[in-house]
Amino acid sequence: TLFLPTNEAFDRFIKNNGRYSSVEELLKDKEYVKELVRYHSINSSIRVNDFPFGSLPDTCLTGDLVSVNYRQAGNDLIPYINNVATIQQKDIMLTNGFIHVIDEVLEPIVYNNYEWLKKSNEFSIFVKALEITGLKDTFAIEGSNGKLVNPPSSVLVEPDIVFNKNNIKSIEDLIARVSPDNNNYTSPSNNLYQFVAYHILEGIHFLNSMEGTATNYSTFTDLPVFVDGSGLDIKINTGVTVFDTVFANQDTTLIDYIGVVYDLSNVITKNGAIHVISEIMDPYEPPLKTYLFQFYEEPLILKASSQPKTVLFTKKDQFEVLQWEGVKNLSYTKAGGNPGYYGDDYI
Repeated sequence: TLFLPTNEAFDRFIKNNGRYSSVEELLKDKEYVKELVRYHSINSSIRVNDFPFGSLPDTCLTGDLVSVNYRQAGNDLIPYINNVATIQQKDIMLTNGFIHVIDEVLEPIVYNNYEWLKKSNEFSIFVKALEITGLKDTFAIEGSNGKLVNPPSSVLVEPDIVFNKNNIKSIEDLIARVSPDNNNYTSPSNNLYQFVAYHILEGIHFLNSMEGTATNYSTFTDLPVFVDGSGLDIKINTGVTVFDTVFANQDTTLIDYIGVVYDLSNVITKNGAIHVISEIMDPYEPPLKTYLFQFYEEPLILKASSQPKTVLFTKKDQFEVLQWEGVKNLSYTKAGGNPGYYGDDYI
């Protein structure tokens, strides 16, 4: 798949870039031009109708991801590539794939999560919180090769307007709300540090990966964020706080979840993705849930199943077959008299 910028798109790119005065001068920088072309070329053939609301299913030839958002145009939703370019002509079919003509040049992503938030000017309170807690450094990248210093991460972030409607007009107001009695903000035990770290998800998570599931996502704290994408809307930490009540005819609807601002989300960075949320997201410790799985093909468990007892497993490499993520340990129980479980055992 090739995203093909128009001549006018390249004219704007030259004018706004500042590095080159003409297309001819750009073409002399052969290494950059090669990188630019490879960034517009996707490793698989994708029609516009198959675009997700998130990251494309394959990387471009540089190995980077490309994101797709959607913007309203009349009665239609049109794809918005990397939150930069719209498609002017789609699905030009060739023997080896498709060309989609776009109205802007896609520049290879060079900024990290913190750098994007800082330059956007709409997240000044959260940016200041990243700075004074030192968590901005978790997004660091090395030099011109753009290699991540730390593993990939994604951010759920409130814009200033969300803080403002809750009477938080500055970082000082946020500190007064979250950590009024402890100014050691770089300590992981500090409440402001915990607040900011709770907004940082481990790994790369675009909205399309959240759709169709309801699960916990690990954060930079010990607490997970619960994201329910199983319905029409993506809902975060449902049932924790009632933010609003909507009355319509005889119906009353409680808004007891944090929503995603779709138009402003799926921002692609070197680290992963940034999503804008609709309410203040305080750290929340969800109650424990118990899930029972019948399991009898794991040699380690077969060995432990000789008599009724409970065995705690804390290391994934203890198992030959079973794998898990998102929890710290598993408990195996052998308890006679549980009808319906093979061998009266379960995890």
